Amino acid sequence: MFRLSKRLSLAASYVKTGSSVCDVGTDHGYLPVFLYKSGICKSVCATEINEKPLNNAKSTFEKYNADIDIYLCDGIEAVPKDKIQTVIITGMGGDVISGIIDRAPVLFKEGINLILQPMTAARELRKYLSSKGFKVCREEAVVDTNRVYSVMDVSYTGVSYTLSPYEYRIGILKPDSEANIVYIKRQKRLIEELLKKLENVPDKRDLYEFEKKALEQINNYLG
Repeated sequence: MFRLSKRLSLAASYVKTGSSVCDVGTDHGYLPVFLYKSGICKSVCATEINEKPLNNAKSTFEKYNADIDIYLCDGIEAVPKDKIQTVIITGMGGDVISGIIDRAPVLFKEGINLILQPMTAARELRKYLSSKGFKVCREEAVVDTNRVYSVMDVSYTGVSYTLSPYEYRIGILKPDSEANIVYIKRQKRLIEELLKKLENVPDKRDLYEFEKKALEQINNYLG
């Protein structure tokens, strides 16, 4: 049996026992096989938007004798509603993840869990979620192959809210683990680099002040 990457292992750890799980953009299908074989889920399905990765996933399911349905579609558009209780979207940019959620009205309902792991544009994803009434209930960072990622457990509440500057950058991460601290410090460095570029750009003054406030809050957060 294969071993999941650290980021996928963290995503898998968020899955509630007995839930029906859909893995969106499954690629080689390792995560749904892991969930199926572990017995965590009541049922597991997967989706892919392109034929080649869909066939790769099918081969993985056959190799490990895993009874997993897979759908060729954009996001979850072809997935039966009774299979959508926990939706996992990993390995994509935050803007792409936002688009998948936005095109899936079925996700705008209480009781459905989203497990999200943006490869890039995590700030944009957090902004989208807050504006659309999704609450990040849990968030942890993980260091995997010399990069650091955030994994979010998200639920719909219908109540939109405004992120503070530091929440926009680091979400609800706390400096209580080595990986979280690595993530927070990376955001701090990125802000410092951005502020140097924006310092003397008059038409970017609002962004400069926003990021400056984020840096101040992160420094206070780190103590």
